[in-house]
Amino acid sequence: MSPTEIWPSMTWKDVTSDYAGLFFRAEGGGSIAFGVEQPQNSNRLLNYETGSYLGHQPSTSNFSVIPGNVGGWAYTGPYDYGNSKDWTGIRFLISSGEVRPRNKAMRIWKRIK
Repeated sequence: MSPTEIWPSMTWKDVTSDYAGLFFRAEGGGSIAFGVEQPQNSNRLLNYETGSYLGHQPSTSNFSVIPGNVGGWAYTGPYDYGNSKDWTGIRFLISSGEVRPRNKAMRIWKRIK
């Protein structure tokens, strides 16, 4: 039902195309200010490190990467350094931040009378 069917004495304009592809969210919390478009965001790989180390090889069975923190070492293979056996590994740094589509904050009104 269009608003002209509910309030026929008023003039209405369809502005849907002005907001094509946007998601809307209530103002506040992690939302940017009302009326300002907030860019999309997602966690991304920022950096990785490789290494070769003496000692015990790291475990790969409980490997995890927490956004905003450098992850633990993941074993990638043995490294023969003369008479000693080393291990090689890799670890990652993933950005932190709210995962969100491009959006705009909305104000929500309720008619109370």
